[in-house]
Amino acid sequence: MNHSVPIYVGNPEINKDFIIKSFVYCESESDLERAIKEVEYLDTHDKEYIDMLMEYPINSKEYIDELYERLEEFLVNIFNQPKNLAYRRVMHYAASKYEKAAYKQYLHEKHTPKVINKIVNIIKGE
Repeated sequence: MNHSVPIYVGNPEINKDFIIKSFVYCESESDLERAIKEVEYLDTHDKEYIDMLMEYPINSKEYIDELYERLEEFLVNIFNQPKNLAYRRVMHYAASKYEKAAYKQYLHEKHTPKVINKIVNIIKGE
């Protein structure tokens, strides 16, 4: 969410975990018109947009501590497993296709400097 202000629609108790000034909050479908006007306002008022963008979103240190604790538990669980159990990979059609394309791109980028060096050497007459 680089340089963007989130728009949140959902749980009315969101302010327990997040500071409402850090995003556009839409309480319900009936509040949608107000939220749209707020987005339009932020789009034309740079100072207010930057203020909202720079607002720290997390409401409590306890919440951050809990997130770090859960992340640590998650990672420890993965690393404490035998490798064959810790290894997770989705291999349905779309994931497999994406992985092949990413690997092809990796190979292209890996060999690109060699190709560029060859071209530079040819230009230099080496």
